[in-house]
Amino acid sequence: MGADIWIKIGDPAPGDEKHCRFLTLNASPPYIAEHDSADAGKTAYYMLRWRLRDGSTTAWGETISQQR
Repeated sequence: MGADIWIKIGDPAPGDEKHCRFLTLNASPPYIAEHDSADAGKTAYYMLRWRLRDGSTTAWGETISQQR
């Protein structure tokens, strides 16, 4: 189906998805996330996993970070 994308804005880095919020299920890359101006200068941490057609999910990939 696509990639589940979860996000946490601000330090510290998330230990797992429980520290993140669901952002989107993206089936058509690339996905461009928009952020509030209040988050400028903060680090955004993204966690992704694949969601399969049967509803199951794969293991989490490596957490990616980007300075906002």
